[in-house]
Amino acid sequence: MKSLSIFTLAAISALTLSGCMTVNSFKTTYQPMAIQSNLEDVVYLREGQQPSIEVTTNIKNDVYNKVSNGFVLLGYSSFNAPLQSISNVVEQAVSLGATHVLTQSDYTNTEISTHLKKVSDKVTLIKSEQVNSKFHVDSNYGPLENNSSCNRCGDQGVEQLTSSATAYVTRTVPYTVTNRRYDQKAYYFVKSTQKHRFGFKFTDLPLDAAIELERNTGALVSLIYKRSPAFYAGIIPNDIIVRVNQTNIADSQHLLDILSAYPANSKQCVITILRNNREIVISLAI
Repeated sequence: MKSLSIFTLAAISALTLSGCMTVNSFKTTYQPMAIQSNLEDVVYLREGQQPSIEVTTNIKNDVYNKVSNGFVLLGYSSFNAPLQSISNVVEQAVSLGATHVLTQSDYTNTEISTHLKKVSDKVTLIKSEQVNSKFHVDSNYGPLENNSSCNRCGDQGVEQLTSSATAYVTRTVPYTVTNRRYDQKAYYFVKSTQKHRFGFKFTDLPLDAAIELERNTGALVSLIYKRSPAFYAGIIPNDIIVRVNQTNIADSQHLLDILSAYPANSKQCVITILRNNREIVISLAI
């Protein structure tokens, strides 16, 4: 089963974050891995073109596969936050001119916070009062003046008046906010049209490898370009290049100098590697 899912534009537009996201963290956390002005033989995103977004569950492995297939890593974004929209990834890719993006999101935790807010309640106020009537009608004696005594009730006439009004009462109430947080990463690529004469990348020998092998010299193979001379010759990552033809390799810079100065008309290069503590001689057809 493939670890990648390629999103079409329709899928990208459908994957939006619920709620309002004001900050594009894919943009604010971006870290460049290449100086774009120095890149040659690469194909950038054309105006009006949409980048290819690939969602992965193994981003380290897929970044390696992308580069080994001739893509150049421009840079990456990495942060922990509530899940952001795929459209934010697209926005950052377009700003870089990246044609392809690998992205991965992994749930980490749920964050619950309590806040206060003000709410208004509608209430009805009722006012009741008693007032003297100008006339009080007695069924036996007829209407009496306001200050006259009533022979039936023995008192002045009294009227009960009631009035109402609407008011709003403001109060403060607590509420909770729940946010699911994710580690989110995105790696941005452009396609390279460069032809790799030898077909491998390399670095200095790491300290742990030097201690294990009890040696300081050599260069560690970090990547093999697919369908390159090194690919077909069987050189693999973590091989240690110890010799080119008859020249012992001191470190990665020494190897780079030798390969850069290799005769243009030469069609073969003999590489001696160290694999599982055993030297293997490999002939590259270049």
